[in-house]
Amino acid sequence: MPGDVVTQVVARFAQDQYERILAVMVDAALLPPTHGAWRRGFEERLADLARRAVRPVVVTIDPEAFAAWCAAWELPCDADARMDYADWLAAARGSPWPARARSSAGLPGAGVTARSPAPSSYEGGPRLSEEAA
Repeated sequence: MPGDVVTQVVARFAQDQYERILAVMVDAALLPPTHGAWRRGFEERLADLARRAVRPVVVTIDPEAFAAWCAAWELPCDADARMDYADWLAAARGSPWPARARSSAGLPGAGVTARSPAPSSYEGGPRLSEEAA
């Protein structure tokens, strides 16, 4: 609809946690080897979104919380899970971003609302960070 704000969830990795991010990801070879290289790609993505008038919803991926979330859902720590987790974080903080279409078969993030609990085996919930990238 005209006037609607288009948003896109974008995952962010903190510099001081980047080595740990690489350690927990089963597809770490797909990520840049250094935070500096990753950061350049992140900034390019934000610039591309701005050119297309898309508002980014940036969520920080904590490696330990992400690994626990994946373990609770019995998922590999990979790109697909990163996207699902980022969507889940955005929804959990009340973002206007709608959860990606998922089946109702209990996939991560299906039916997530700001009040949806984390998987029962995951204590403490995710840490949401608003720090600068």
